[in-house]
Amino acid sequence: MLRDSGHHGGGMATATFDRRGLDTAGARSYTRGGGEMVASAVFRNRHGRVRIVFRVVLFLALFAALLIPLTKVAPSDEWLRGVLPPFLEILQLGYLAAKILACCLIATWVMTRFVDRRPFRAVGMGRHAGATRDVALGLGLGAFLMSFVPACLAMAGYADIVVLPAAGSALLLGIPLLVVSTAIIGVNEEFLFRGYFFQLLIEGLGPWWAAVSLNLVFGALHYLNPNGTILGGLGTALWGLLLSYAYIKTKSLWFPMGIHWAANFIEGAVWGVPVSGHRYGVSFLVTTLSGPEIVSGGVFGPEASVLMPVGLALGLLFIHRYERLRASERMQQLWHRYVQPREPGSDELDSVRKT
Repeated sequence: MLRDSGHHGGGMATATFDRRGLDTAGARSYTRGGGEMVASAVFRNRHGRVRIVFRVVLFLALFAALLIPLTKVAPSDEWLRGVLPPFLEILQLGYLAAKILACCLIATWVMTRFVDRRPFRAVGMGRHAGATRDVALGLGLGAFLMSFVPACLAMAGYADIVVLPAAGSALLLGIPLLVVSTAIIGVNEEFLFRGYFFQLLIEGLGPWWAAVSLNLVFGALHYLNPNGTILGGLGTALWGLLLSYAYIKTKSLWFPMGIHWAANFIEGAVWGVPVSGHRYGVSFLVTTLSGPEIVSGGVFGPEASVLMPVGLALGLLFIHRYERLRASERMQQLWHRYVQPREPGSDELDSVRKT
């Protein structure tokens, strides 16, 4: 228990903080007085924090309030059609992801700065010991996971591979664009589905309920992609669970961002297979997967293959067992102070965890 004293108008005011850095004296003060007591019971938990359900609603409302006007005033992606037609689809996806990411970053900053009173780096984006390692390991793991299905099918004789099908000029122009676009898409999806919103759910529901519920949405949204299939949606939800565990293990977004970025790039720009139903337009290889669609993934891509869960299981085993892959001391501190689920009965969402 820490105490902080300061002079206010000639008197002495004392604030009492618990080990999480919450103003416990301030939290108790909300119970004084009729109107204040009612307001406290409705909007704040016993720690003096705004209740999670209100933070969820406020974040989503703020995100929508930013995104809807931006889609109206930002230049349309139609200008891309006349400039770079071979790479149109991936550039359109990257442009859309950039707009969504900008809105998500602003909404997260507002919530952390003015509602939660927590540092922005607590979301998992801060510089810390091990951040470079996390990105490097993520890139390597993402490349392995997304090569698993094409490589298995190639070794079994169910893949026809053409090397460097595009002209040299197209590769020189296209690959850098794909690097940037896939990076924006990966960072955007991780910030959306493993960032502030996911961490609010962890605080209220616990990590595993939060991961399962949000990744069902993650899979359903990918099911709506072009050429979406049920297996594709389920496979993407499993990918989301792995990425969620990558965040939970390291308490940082750098590791899952590295995985996501590499997976998108390797799948579309190296192997040249569909990425969740999308084609990139240029790649080092063009791989035509044959055999039953349930094995190859069909037009949705390897995420829809029944072989994909095997690769993901290997990835989960690596994340779980690799001893050097762990949260830094700084990220552990931020997690325990701001993200770790509260003790039973501390918030209204705890009742969901008991059902």
